[in-house]
Amino acid sequence: MNRWYFWVLAPATLATAIGLPFWTDPPTLGGRVLMWAISGALFCATVGLANPRRFSRALKPVAAVIFLGYCSYAVAEFFGWRNGKPFGIGGSRSDTSLYNALCGLIVYGVPSILFLLSGRSGGAVDALLDLSDRIEPSHDTDA
Repeated sequence: MNRWYFWVLAPATLATAIGLPFWTDPPTLGGRVLMWAISGALFCATVGLANPRRFSRALKPVAAVIFLGYCSYAVAEFFGWRNGKPFGIGGSRSDTSLYNALCGLIVYGVPSILFLLSGRSGGAVDALLDLSDRIEPSHDTDA
């Protein structure tokens, strides 16, 4: 990852992770748990992106929050669908629907659980965490 991206993103994510508990006061216990989970995930993402090879374990809680978030979204929309809410095929991508929840679970949740369990996601984050030496040894045959 280009270090420029880290230095652009890190102040915003770290400020949000630290400031979020002071900026909002959720009225329910579930809201407070969600707020602290988001704050913790933002902090872990900042640490993990600071040096992805050294702090790759800090990215695992981020993957867990993403997976659990999409699972809970899909379960909530499933119960809404069972109570008569439309499935959502053909609807807007910004609508909350079971279709959008399942699409998000497939696109974001599955790679997150793969990364959480095996350390590889099959996606772009694997290039970020590639531990192999990228410099190929030169094999001069002229000598």
